[in-house]
Amino acid sequence: MAPVEGKGGRDGIWLAASIAFILSAVVLFLNLSKPITDQHGFRQTQTALSVYWMLHGGPWLDYQTPALGYPWSIPFEFPLYQWIVATLVRLSGLPVDSAGRIVSYAWLLLGLPPARALFRSYGFLDSTFLVYTTLLLVSPLYLFAGRAFLIETQALALSVWMLALTRQFTERPHAGTALFALVAASAAGLTKLTTLPHFLLLSGLMIAQALWRRRDNPRQLTTILAGSAAIFLPALAITFAWTRHADMLKEANPLAKNLRSNAAGMMQWNFGSLEQRFSSDLVHAVLRTTADVAGPACIVLLPFLIGLLLLQKGPGWRKAQAALLMVAAFLLPFGIFTNLYIVHNYYPSANGVFLIAALALILTGLGARFGQRVMILLLATILSSQFIQFTLAFLPNMLHPSDKEIAIADYIRDHTPRDSAIVIVGLDWSPIVPYYSTRRALMIPAWEDLSVNERLRAIDDGVGGLTIGAIIICHLSVNSDSSFQNLFNAQIRGRAHERIRGCDIYK
Repeated sequence: MAPVEGKGGRDGIWLAASIAFILSAVVLFLNLSKPITDQHGFRQTQTALSVYWMLHGGPWLDYQTPALGYPWSIPFEFPLYQWIVATLVRLSGLPVDSAGRIVSYAWLLLGLPPARALFRSYGFLDSTFLVYTTLLLVSPLYLFAGRAFLIETQALALSVWMLALTRQFTERPHAGTALFALVAASAAGLTKLTTLPHFLLLSGLMIAQALWRRRDNPRQLTTILAGSAAIFLPALAITFAWTRHADMLKEANPLAKNLRSNAAGMMQWNFGSLEQRFSSDLVHAVLRTTADVAGPACIVLLPFLIGLLLLQKGPGWRKAQAALLMVAAFLLPFGIFTNLYIVHNYYPSANGVFLIAALALILTGLGARFGQRVMILLLATILSSQFIQFTLAFLPNMLHPSDKEIAIADYIRDHTPRDSAIVIVGLDWSPIVPYYSTRRALMIPAWEDLSVNERLRAIDDGVGGLTIGAIIICHLSVNSDSSFQNLFNAQIRGRAHERIRGCDIYK
């Protein structure tokens, strides 16, 4: 074990961690009243839309996300996050947007206790956890995800709890620990299945290590094997049962059939292609994520610092090995969900913590070898790099979220009947307008490969018998393409026309 750090170094780390916590809280509260249209507004409002309709008479299990038409239900994740947000809204009276942000931040903090337990269980000093906490709370990606209306921090915290409870079970097998691990693993998988693989791999390594240590004790071997099976087999079964149920609900919606988990298009979208795994796009995604998680300086610093630590003997060598394992866990999802990680910069919320853990191990390892001042200097360098990346890549969108769709939504909310539906073409499947207008919607992407007859049938069937309060057409003119002209002429005839933010609105 590394020697205990000096008082000056310990005080410096505590000060850095305290400032990091204050910064993260300030970022949250400065954003509480802002719309959730900064980055990935399509995904944030998709989640918020479900919460809104839960609070306005919709079902809480087979929840509705009324953006792709009747029958309105197109579930992906199990709605645990949505339930928590909806409950907070009912109990507190907070706006939905604010409640969602607070819940995300709470989950970010709830992931810290199990991380501390993991560091301690492997004999690393509390200074390692404090450095981890500091880097996490100043990380640009987690400053964003920690106040976004997303399920990412919940999936992450539950997965870290699963890992910590698995570690505790392998060290001191107990039925109660196995039960809590089962709950955490099930909840993590139900929240977001794509968060699990790298955590499952690490759990498997923990179990394998425990089995090897007890290879001469058949009774303990049996206990750990049986307990591990009792944790992970039911958790996976529960997760896949929900996925199957959600797919059946999407099957009932003509526009959502291709969103089923086993649909060819979704498989390609989630996993990507072999070519992508050997492309410059993937290299760029890894470098972009490294900068978003730990600051651009770490792209250069990380390999150098790991190499420097590997040259040390004793505790430094052990921390270097652990850091390399953390880096591998960070990189693994890029090879599994390649397209998702190339396209979306918020997906690495699931694995960025491993890069931060690697840095915490490296910095404290070098501090033990070269002194606390060296560690504090390196920490300050990385924190400065993180803050610069945050101000460049995330802060501008946070301060000035997009208001184009909100302007359209405000008009729709003020000029259409509350119980009507809207039809939208040209805004992809981004439910910003349906959410902020509080109207059910049938959204038909301009790129959707449907014939005129299929589009007409989609409109006729897709509003579920509701009155069409407005038709919104963006990024194209109804007169520029004969199929759209044929499709909408009958629908827009006699309707008043407004043009808002480049979109034609017929009401």
